[in-house]
Amino acid sequence: MKKRFLALLALFALLLSGCARPLSPASLGQEPVFPPETEETETRPAPEGFAVGFGRADITPKYSVPLQGYGTVERRMSDRVLDKLYATCVAFSDGETRLLCYTIDIATIPERLQTATRATVAKKLGVPEESLSFTATHTHSAPAVFHEAAGGYYSDFLKGLFAAGQDALADLDEAEMSFGTVPTEGLNFVRRYLLADGTYSQNNSGVYPSPVTAHETEADPEMRILYIKRAHSKDVILANWQVHPTLTGAESRTDVSADLVGAFRGETEKGLDVHFAYFQGAAGNLNPKSLIQGETRASDHKTHGKLLFEALKEGLERLSPVAGGKIRLLHRTFTGTINHSEETPERMAQAQEVADALKFSSDQARVVADKYGFANYFSATSLLAHAKMGQTQDMELYAFAIGDLAVATNPYEMFDTNGMALRAASPFAATMNWGYSNGHFGYIPSAAGYEHRGYEGTTSRFVPGTGEEIVAVLTQMLTELKEAE
Repeated sequence: MKKRFLALLALFALLLSGCARPLSPASLGQEPVFPPETEETETRPAPEGFAVGFGRADITPKYSVPLQGYGTVERRMSDRVLDKLYATCVAFSDGETRLLCYTIDIATIPERLQTATRATVAKKLGVPEESLSFTATHTHSAPAVFHEAAGGYYSDFLKGLFAAGQDALADLDEAEMSFGTVPTEGLNFVRRYLLADGTYSQNNSGVYPSPVTAHETEADPEMRILYIKRAHSKDVILANWQVHPTLTGAESRTDVSADLVGAFRGETEKGLDVHFAYFQGAAGNLNPKSLIQGETRASDHKTHGKLLFEALKEGLERLSPVAGGKIRLLHRTFTGTINHSEETPERMAQAQEVADALKFSSDQARVVADKYGFANYFSATSLLAHAKMGQTQDMELYAFAIGDLAVATNPYEMFDTNGMALRAASPFAATMNWGYSNGHFGYIPSAAGYEHRGYEGTTSRFVPGTGEEIVAVLTQMLTELKEAE
């Protein structure tokens, strides 16, 4: 009987191992084993003139993985796929230079992850590393790719990026571009509030120490749209908007989902029979719709996707031709100053108490954080993290121009006011600003955001004024790209 039981137990373990991959630590610097059929990268010759290609790969996890976006990663192991995640690549070519722009359904692309990923994918595709740009859609319901508990997911993730890039290069087709904008009032809101007692509060799910009287500022009301008409292939639409995709998390924090970005993509591709790519903007202080009492709110990500699609269709009526042509690439190292202003011995001891309470439960940590006046327990744990950092941090900023179109990217959760300031200062009439791109260094509030404190201001790694410095550097980069026409 005992032998039979052990045999059945062994059989059960074998069957179980076939259903889920072991969650062993992933080596971020290790290149995955690609399938034999993708050992060599073969693409048809690109057209001599301006051309655009499109590729997409499914990167939905096939087993339980830790999810990034709400609180402690280890406490959010996925148990259901609500909708699929994708890596999308749009390739541009001017006949000499090729540029591959990825938008990926994950929360963030940490610097150590994007460095290893860029090198591996560029080598496999046979293109220079500087020709790759990675943007996260910032869905809060996707794998924490960098976390050791994600096991072999990183290998699948890399293969997905390679497949999308390979397909985009093979799909290059002569193209023409049109650009325009459309207002989106009411579809996003500034999640920081002025309260009746004169203080400010970050969105706390409707619980505030004093009644809400207004938003801190008005939300960036503009969606940027790039329509790419291709000669022999399906047309491509790029949408650049700004919002935190956090609606599916309200339904279940253990679901895998591309959130409202996935819904927007599905509505657009079904309704217009095009390829679609969403590039996140300056969304550090923005949520979908509004939580102020009396204002409407689309809490369902599918509903929000439909609303965004309706706005997009309106925007398609406002497009103007944009000349394609020479691709110019530019990157620059920006040195940010780390914020150590609160690191008094007393404050550090209080922050440590919050961190110790977090080991037991997030509820207990919230109580201790409130006791010492932290915006939340993340503010306390961030303070401890900052204390271990140096005085400065070097970061890479990327910008590029494609004919008369310019794109400025940054690796931050920048506030929308700085995003709008960047576009207003750009010498290009057609300008997009992509956040959450090519690394991730957390929140960069505006000057007012720092002054009013709250979650974003107290967790930011950098001193006040950093956001405005970044806008100035990116504006100079765009000016140089304009002069290089």
